[in-house]
Amino acid sequence: NILLNLYLYKYQLSDKADTFLDAQKGVATALTQQLSIIKGELWYKMSFGLPLYDKISKKIEMDIAILQIINDYEDVREILKFDSYINGHAYNCTAEIQSIYGPLTISI
Repeated sequence: NILLNLYLYKYQLSDKADTFLDAQKGVATALTQQLSIIKGELWYKMSFGLPLYDKISKKIEMDIAILQIINDYEDVREILKFDSYINGHAYNCTAEIQSIYGPLTISI
């Protein structure tokens, strides 16, 4: 038999800091995390994420995947503006979003 021990130490911060995000910052952070998931990465939802390993022939296919993730997020009311471009092999986009907490901008 193998004996495993778990030790819990009190977490201490020398400087007080906010560790909780709310309103627009919370929505922006959650969307950024969701847009960082590669399709097939989540074992419980294999179809979710960006199709980075799929053979994508057009920028519009990546735009559609990103817009779908943003629109499906529960705190998003609408996408106000969406710009994307490809620089070499790098895809970049900026989205201005109206959330239930107010407007915000995310970039990837």
